[in-house]
Amino acid sequence: MKREQCKRRWSGETVSAFLWGSEEQRCPVPTWTIMVPNIHPAVPLLPRGVAPLLLLISCLVLCSNADSLPMFVKSLEDQTGISGNVASFVCQATGVPKPRITWMKKDGKVSSQRFEVIEFDDGSGSVLRIQPLRKYRDETIYECIASNTAGKIKSSAKLTVFEGNTSNQPLCLPLSP
Repeated sequence: MKREQCKRRWSGETVSAFLWGSEEQRCPVPTWTIMVPNIHPAVPLLPRGVAPLLLLISCLVLCSNADSLPMFVKSLEDQTGISGNVASFVCQATGVPKPRITWMKKDGKVSSQRFEVIEFDDGSGSVLRIQPLRKYRDETIYECIASNTAGKIKSSAKLTVFEGNTSNQPLCLPLSP
């Protein structure tokens, strides 16, 4: 190792530097600057290549605590039901902070005594349960919205409701040839 004066290309200031390796590796231009108080900049603290690795690791640790956009673990799937029976949609999302799940219908927010939202114990999702199904009221597009401070995402699915058999006769469907 030898000590030498180098000129930084971007500022023109002269600095002292220790050079490792051959003469061709003079005055490398750093990609970033790490400032450590009370330590002389010409004193080598770590072996070559360790400082960038430590910077990368510290960035990963700091970045891992940053807010992240929600992501669906389980998104909505189209459902089919019979009038008078039950239909359920399941929605689960992850993110930092933990996303809040909101349910919507095509024509507005889900709000009725026939709609029940059952939250997962860990708060990562919920089930929208509709009972009893009504063809003309309930047959529409449903939406699960997962939102947190980083943003929001949506998943949608269609509920198809068939009219139930109002007589006490067994329901017979035609067989395809």
